[in-house]
This record gives sequence, C-alpha cells and structure tokens, in this order.
Amino acid sequence: MKYLMLEILNREANLIMPLCHYRDDVIQEVFLKYINLNWEPKNKGAWARRVLINSRIDFIRKWSRQSVRVADEMGPLVPKATVPTPFFIDLEQEMKNLPEKLSEVFRLRYFEGWREKTISKHLGKNRCVVSRDLYEARKLLRVALKEYRAQ
Repeated sequence: MKYLMLEILNREANLIMPLCHYRDDVIQEVFLKYINLNWEPKNKGAWARRVLINSRIDFIRKWSRQSVRVADEMGPLVPKATVPTPFFIDLEQEMKNLPEKLSEVFRLRYFEGWREKTISKHLGKNRCVVSRDLYEARKLLRVALKEYRAQ
C-alpha cells in the first residue's frame, strides 16, 4: 500500500511541479504525512494532489521567511548592478506614509503570507477589523500609486 502511495505521489508531483528543485523534499514531507494518518483516504490521488499543493505552498513560504531572516541579519542583499524599479520604490515610500496599524497588517498579510485569522490573533484584534484595515491599506495604496502613475 505504501509503495502504491509513493507511486501516486511521484505521478502527481510530476504533473504539479515537474522541474522544481525541491520536489523530492515536498514528496518526502507528504509521504510522512500519509504514513502518520490514522485513516485511509478514499481517493488517494485527490488527497495526494491537494496535500502536495498545500505542502509546496508551505515549503515556499518557509523558504521565503528564512531568506528574509538571513537578509535581515546580513543587511541588504540587492546587487549593486540592480536598480529597484520606481514602482517598488514608491510602494515602499507609500507604505511608510500609511498609518502604522494599516502598514503592519498589510506587511503581515502580503509580505509575510499570514492569514487574516493569524494576524487577528497576533495583534489581538477581531478578524473583521483586520479585514477592514487591509481594505483601507489597499485603497490608500491604490490611490497613491494611481497618482504616481499619472505624473
């Protein structure tokens, strides 16, 4: 049974992420999840596909958070030959102009990849308040960037 599941995982991984360098790591993680299950999935292919996709997303988020931590410790990692585009410069500047509570919520959601529920627990706010703050931050950034592009 376990060998069959490994074949299903390999087949699904080839379809979902054929050329990813971390493909084997994700397959191993999903296979360990399968071994530790207390129940048997009815449709193994659908279960494998869903868990592979979620594990791949988790792997990317974990990797990006680790690279952000390393970047914080080492300082800026932008090569000297690379010049940031005006759009990113303006986004960074406009985020500084946002009220602190809005910029914090926006940063956690879109740069750290946190969900609204997690943000609300972390900040001790209601999820609806976090949702409203995200809406306000997006609205203010949208207006500011439209003004910039109009120049």
